[in-house]
Amino acid sequence: MSKFSILLCCFGDYPHFAQRALVNIIAARNSSPFPVHVGMNDCGMITTNYLRGLYDAGSIDTLIESRSNINKDPMMRLLLDRTQTEYIVWLDDDSYFGPDWHKELCRFIDSSGRFDVAGKLATCARTPAYERFLTARPWYVDSSRFSTDTKHVSRFALGGLFVARTAFLREHNFPDKAMVKKHDDMLLGDLVEQQRGKLVPFSHELREQVFEDKGERRGSGEQEKDFLTVSPITVEEAGGQPRIRKGEHLQLQDEAYRLAANGLLEEALQRYLLALQ
Repeated sequence: MSKFSILLCCFGDYPHFAQRALVNIIAARNSSPFPVHVGMNDCGMITTNYLRGLYDAGSIDTLIESRSNINKDPMMRLLLDRTQTEYIVWLDDDSYFGPDWHKELCRFIDSSGRFDVAGKLATCARTPAYERFLTARPWYVDSSRFSTDTKHVSRFALGGLFVARTAFLREHNFPDKAMVKKHDDMLLGDLVEQQRGKLVPFSHELREQVFEDKGERRGSGEQEKDFLTVSPITVEEAGGQPRIRKGEHLQLQDEAYRLAANGLLEEALQRYLLALQ
């Protein structure tokens, strides 16, 4: 049995994010199975059909769909309920792995002993508003639990991609029902310190396989398209490239969904990305 499960939360209609997050996960799963649980918050038709195709093909184990954006932490709770492994690996959909991630993650887990949270570590000063929310958490004890270095500064694993021990999260009901998204990575770091847990950095080798999108995540210029259709014209007529038209009967999403359901993931993605043009 695998020591970890992948938990991925997708939002909006960004199939290129979803595909980038999943491509190396699925490739590794083909040779060394591990559970993959995916949640969708207010995903558009293209992303929805892409992920449904992966689920139908058996490439992911769980697909939870919410037509509205219930936000990151409520979706994390739902996905945690599906988890039976010792550790979870959480990804936002704009984070992703390099090709050798699985080997390095397994090596990291095996060599680190038992830990509660791991990731790319960071620090951030606590604001008065954050302090008020922090001290109201059910797992908070008192300020004496913080060291001199962290008395006014949180030390935490960046929330876009981190590893956590499943039993630790469940024991402390993290994330609790009052949490939505904001500062959840800082809160997890403070939870570890308040409960005298173990927070560790990723190894250098694993860090080299972990990527987080640094650009504008949800550009205002991208507009969701419910559907686009193609008309049967020749490549020559289209000037060497297929031309997309609206109002025809063949929907790109339906074609891509059928391809993904049959395991033809690259072909399916090409249809989805074509629809974004």
